[in-house]
Amino acid sequence: MTVLDIVIPEPADPPADRVGRAPRRAPGPHDRLVLIDNGKPRAGALLTQIAADLRARLGFSGVVVHSKTSAAKPLTAEESARLAEGAGLMIAALGDCGACSACSANDAIQFERLGVPAVAVITEPFQSLVARFAVRLGLPDVGTSVLPHPVASRSDEELSAFARRVAGTVAAEFSGPAETPAG
Repeated sequence: MTVLDIVIPEPADPPADRVGRAPRRAPGPHDRLVLIDNGKPRAGALLTQIAADLRARLGFSGVVVHSKTSAAKPLTAEESARLAEGAGLMIAALGDCGACSACSANDAIQFERLGVPAVAVITEPFQSLVARFAVRLGLPDVGTSVLPHPVASRSDEELSAFARRVAGTVAAEFSGPAETPAG
């Protein structure tokens, strides 16, 4: 007998209380960058490159990578609380389908509720889904970085360009206008 889990990226509960985005500030000497890798193809490679760029730009003290067991399920409240300790920023990737985009947004909103700035990296076709989902979760202006779809089949050069783009956008929120590194 085969058992299927059907995941519907729409919360069944009533809309959550509205929350504002966590304050953006320059990272301190003990702030960590938390990366949530949902296991989608190329998500880990993209996050690794984003982290290297952001460490150079913003000086995070360390990087923590959390690999999810399913792209179609959000972090638990306990996981989010544990990972948020000492975090100065969280980036979740990669939202390139319905459920994984909704879950990346959910993960980002959980961190924002805990006072940690967060960004969900998604692809273009899922912007409206994430926008609707974020309203239901109480943070209509959840931070997203939107990339062209698909990401998994892109060359290493394109992936590097995407990582620089995400890092530049994120860094601009923390330190003023983004600078594009030479290369």
